[in-house]
Amino acid sequence: SLDPSLDQVGISGFQTTYGTAHPMDNNLTGPGGATSTLNLLQAAGSTNTAGGVLAGYNDIQAHRRSNAVQIMIVLSDGVANVQSNGVACDANPLVATDCTREAI
Repeated sequence: SLDPSLDQVGISGFQTTYGTAHPMDNNLTGPGGATSTLNLLQAAGSTNTAGGVLAGYNDIQAHRRSNAVQIMIVLSDGVANVQSNGVACDANPLVATDCTREAI
């Protein structure tokens, strides 16, 4: 389980656009915390996975602690079909596209 005295969580959202939904901090379950932010996320628009990864990476870099392990978990409801610059790609899950390559 997570320990608020040691652990921090940030949440980035990505649809057609992307951004930080909850900046990384130790507010895990309190009002306005990571859990309540996560419960507010809804699937909509396209799937800009690369943008979500970029937002998460930037949040980790801005709030990282040198003595902490940096971990990013990416959850998605679909195939990456938009690049971080907003350019759409084919959403065929069987074909590697610029969107899937950029996301990983």
